[in-house]
Amino acid sequence: MKFSTLLLSSGLVLFAGHALATEVTHPFYVPDQGHVLTDTNYSYSEVSYDKSGHASANTLSEQISLGVYDGLAVRVAGANAWTRDNPKDASAQDEDRNLSWSVGAVYNLVDSHNFFAQIGADYGQRENKADVGEYKYVNVDLKGGYDIGYFLPYLQVTGEFPMAQSKMSDNDPVYNFYLGAYRGFGPLALDAGVNYGWDKDDDGKDWSIKARADWLFTDKLSAGIYAAWMFDGNEDTYDGHDEDYDGYTVGLNLKAAF
Repeated sequence: MKFSTLLLSSGLVLFAGHALATEVTHPFYVPDQGHVLTDTNYSYSEVSYDKSGHASANTLSEQISLGVYDGLAVRVAGANAWTRDNPKDASAQDEDRNLSWSVGAVYNLVDSHNFFAQIGADYGQRENKADVGEYKYVNVDLKGGYDIGYFLPYLQVTGEFPMAQSKMSDNDPVYNFYLGAYRGFGPLALDAGVNYGWDKDDDGKDWSIKARADWLFTDKLSAGIYAAWMFDGNEDTYDGHDEDYDGYTVGLNLKAAF
């Protein structure tokens, strides 16, 4: 299914005031050496297909990052999704055990004079159902932006590359291209943008509009809400026909650095 293209990763912030990388909502934030960032998320996602029905998921996730050097942090993440498939020609199916975890690192290549550039990489595994087994992958993300004073526009490119030993049938990369803008208004931080996703395995292509609002209690503690609307989705089915799909995600987020 297309849940992965609906999930949001970093905080969103929209137009006015300087974007400070010392705030946990900043898209290029990395904890200082010896400090920890916790990123807790709950989301509900739903994808609807024109021909085959729809599916939904409640997902709870946690990512912990530890600063090990100036601009460099290691991170570990875990999540579980409670999914429900509702095919048009069969009875609904619930799955409670959709575990995933990853380990990796993130590094700020540039963080000066309003320029920002960041690279991250993770190794991860997902276990969806007993008859599928573990899906193993490497995820790479590149991000760059320039603070023009009124807001921070940035581009993020991510690629998920399945490992050869995966038992899943989909062993082709998944790419996402996100163009967003971040801005803070005092304690309020906003982020919004457009995402294009491409799943090479079934040639699935879709567009999403994403938005996020965070309230900064301090520079190191924030709570937020986020949403994404996925539209104009199309993929090849196993019987050689095209199928259109769309969907949405809504979620809650809590970030804390100490």
